[in-house]
Amino acid sequence: MIITLGIFQTLGNIILFLIVLGVIICVHELGHLYFAKKAGILCHEFSFGMGPRLWSIKKGETIYSIRAIPFGGFVSMSVGGEVKSMERKYKEYKNKADQLDRNIDALLMQGKADLARAAQNELNSARRLQEQYHEQWVRQQREYEALKNARLKLEAKLRDIRQEQKELEALMRLAKSKETTVKAIKSLDDLTGVGDADIARLGESIRSRLDKANAHSEMYADRLDNQMDEALGSAELDLQLEERKRRLGLAEAPSMTMDDSEEAEASME
Repeated sequence: MIITLGIFQTLGNIILFLIVLGVIICVHELGHLYFAKKAGILCHEFSFGMGPRLWSIKKGETIYSIRAIPFGGFVSMSVGGEVKSMERKYKEYKNKADQLDRNIDALLMQGKADLARAAQNELNSARRLQEQYHEQWVRQQREYEALKNARLKLEAKLRDIRQEQKELEALMRLAKSKETTVKAIKSLDDLTGVGDADIARLGESIRSRLDKANAHSEMYADRLDNQMDEALGSAELDLQLEERKRRLGLAEAPSMTMDDSEEAEASME
């Protein structure tokens, strides 16, 4: 029983230690976030804990998240932010090393060799960290400059692509306009052909009707000529027969009409 309680107590102490350590790390990363934002560095994410993301919310340019393992945390900054962070760390350890170097001289002047020895050991550690941060700072600075140049090239290429896209869209609109114009002209040609055919058929119908009317008129004229010829021929025959009868003495005396009697009386007077 005592052993079991001791195990639980030990586990509790370990868990408590991890929680406290996680809070300390989280506060430390929160300081990074604060000073990064104050320096104008782009921070992509601030996370409490590690592992898979359980919850997140975005405010401004930064995502604030809680992860599955509640130990520690991190701040995700842009490349430029990492460069500035390395520069800040380098300068911090450089100032610390310079201060330790001055302290060592002061301790030796005071005859405190043991303290000077401990300070020298700390100075060596600070110098190593200073050199490491300086190397990382220079390397990341070169990478950052290369990324900026690549970004500029990509932006220029993107502008060229957008310009080409606009030109292609203009050409597509022009092609569609030409296609519409060609279709309209073709429709007009078809419509004109249909109109010409209709007019031709109408003209043919009119000519046909005129031909029929002319034929009927000619027929009526011929018939009238024939009737007149027949009438004139009959009258001529009658005159010829009357002349022949007068020569033969067979013609009857013409009866006097009222007009003839009036003319005779007038001559006698």
